[in-house]
Amino acid sequence: MVAHRAQPILPFLQPKRRCSVTDKLLPCPFCGGDAEQDYQRSFRHLSGGRLDHGAAVYCTSCNADMIMCRADHPDLSDEERMAVMVESWNRRAPAPLSNVKRHTSGIPDGFEQYAEDPAPHPREGSANG
Repeated sequence: MVAHRAQPILPFLQPKRRCSVTDKLLPCPFCGGDAEQDYQRSFRHLSGGRLDHGAAVYCTSCNADMIMCRADHPDLSDEERMAVMVESWNRRAPAPLSNVKRHTSGIPDGFEQYAEDPAPHPREGSANG
């Protein structure tokens, strides 16, 4: 009988920690679904294939996600990385036309309204005609 040493639990199987960031996550900008945070999102380095972790915010409905890898920002703590991710997730572009002057007349400046032509134009030189 061969004795086996107990293997340590892989880091990506460890439970998620609660976020200490006080900002609430906004709904997903794509589908409106609920968003969650994960301090232990695993990923594989492209260059060496090594497993690592990062802070992630993701949608539970449509799988949209953002991740900030530890290796890319070793100077930040897990909490600081998550604060950056929450701030990025919650950032939204202004609504369309929110900063564009709307025209109340219905006709934009520089355009003119012409009377509608009551009869359609016949096709000239068509193969059927």
